[in-house]
Amino acid sequence: MQDVTIAAIQMASVMGDIESNLASIDRLLGDAVGQGANIACFPEIYDTWESK
Repeated sequence: MQDVTIAAIQMASVMGDIESNLASIDRLLGDAVGQGANIACFPEIYDTWESK
């Protein structure tokens, strides 16, 4: 059986700023992979949270 490392990523999303949110995801995902993560879990509203 192969070990799997999971990263549970907590981040502050900026409402309506999809570009900034995606840049944060890119950075945080790179950090997680660099620490050996095989799977990364992000908050459900990480990139599309828009002001209504």
